[in-house]
Amino acid sequence: MRLKNKKYMRTIIENMRLSTAVFIFVVCSVLSANGQSKEFNETYKWNFDVIEDVNVLLTNYDCDLEVRISDGNKVNFEMYVIAEGDSEDIKVLKDYLDSYEPEASKSNIELRTRFWNSWVSKSIGIAKRIKITLKNKEKITLSELKIRAKLYLPKTSNFELVSKYSTIGIDDLNKIKIRSYQDKISGKNIMGDASINGKYSKVEFMNIGNTDLSLYDTDIVINKVENLICTSKYSKIRIKNAGNAKLTSYTDKYNFVKTGNIIFNGKYSDLNADNSLDTELSLYDSNVAIRNINNLSIKNSKYSEIKFIGTGNIIIGTLYSDKINIERAGSINITTSKYSEFDINSLTSFTQGTSYTDKYSFGRVESIELTTSKYSSFNIDLITKGISVESGYEVKGQIEGITDTFDKMSIKGKYNKFDISVPESLSARILFKGKYGSCKVNNSNYEIKKHISQSLMNDIEYVRKGSDAATATLKMEGYSNKIYIR
Repeated sequence: MRLKNKKYMRTIIENMRLSTAVFIFVVCSVLSANGQSKEFNETYKWNFDVIEDVNVLLTNYDCDLEVRISDGNKVNFEMYVIAEGDSEDIKVLKDYLDSYEPEASKSNIELRTRFWNSWVSKSIGIAKRIKITLKNKEKITLSELKIRAKLYLPKTSNFELVSKYSTIGIDDLNKIKIRSYQDKISGKNIMGDASINGKYSKVEFMNIGNTDLSLYDTDIVINKVENLICTSKYSKIRIKNAGNAKLTSYTDKYNFVKTGNIIFNGKYSDLNADNSLDTELSLYDSNVAIRNINNLSIKNSKYSEIKFIGTGNIIIGTLYSDKINIERAGSINITTSKYSEFDINSLTSFTQGTSYTDKYSFGRVESIELTTSKYSSFNIDLITKGISVESGYEVKGQIEGITDTFDKMSIKGKYNKFDISVPESLSARILFKGKYGSCKVNNSNYEIKKHISQSLMNDIEYVRKGSDAATATLKMEGYSNKIYIR
């Protein structure tokens, strides 16, 4: 038993000695490395005479960058390099940067802040080691490498920026093309066209000309764009003023104050605007809220919510399980809707081809015309001209108010049920024809003129007392329908 304990203790002591030796080796290595290290702090400058609309391409990587306007037709590029490492590695780095010359002509210049092919960073104890393979394939190891840059361009130049992991400031320019990955970009004005491809980035500009955006998980803030084309995913886009906008969206949030015409194809997305011109929507599980628009076209929509304060005419293709909320509009023409809800405060005319299990709530409407409706319901506060359903099946309607200008109601089909409040000022003729069903008039101003019931067929007519001429006709015909007049 003692022998085993001695062997066990000997093993523990040997492991402790080994751990101590490793620790001393690491510390000595770090101290040795720090002792041989050399600091490198250099500024590199390149100057080019160019034409006024020169094309400039800058490839930028983990380098904070300022893009400014130059004096005259000149391109000036300054790169500030701070490094620390062994003397031999610093010398290799210096020799390479001293020999670097950008590809340049008067009309085209290519610059880069990334002068390596690969970069691998590791921490050993308290020391940091960056293993770098330069563009000339030489390999160095550094403990620190930081880069900053300034680029001066003619205002009328065409600038293309490819960047990663950087903070960038941009002055007024003519044209710009940006490919960005995890950058923060702040710019002023772009007088001409702009193209921005952003991923995991934040981009902000004042005013831009025609703009093409391709975004992935990127935030965009722009004061004003001329015309906009945007394809985006998981992004936030805030633009105060835009011209015409064509938007293809997936799980995005768009906010405008004022736009021209909008074409919005959205999936799981939000679109908000104060004012726009003509608007075309194709939606899936999205939310759209625009205060005022000229005219609206909804090509197709599913599981979406759409809100407007004021709009002109509305044309709708297909709706499925949508919610439509409109404060006021001109006319609405719908081809097909299913399982949808409509809340409309003020409207001129409403026309629809096919309705299935929809709910309609109208404040004030002039006229309603449906070709085919099944399992749908209507609640109308005030109607001023007329309502017709060519083929209804289990349609329910409640009309609380009719004006003197109302002239016609025509409901045809099966199992329909309408409850109508007729004002004292209206002189109407009430006609009910069909098999089964019922016609009840609980209005003292009306009296029955005809009531024929044969083989379960009903032919009933009510007229206003003391009136020879009717100004309106309320008619229901079909199978097992019910009408209640009060």
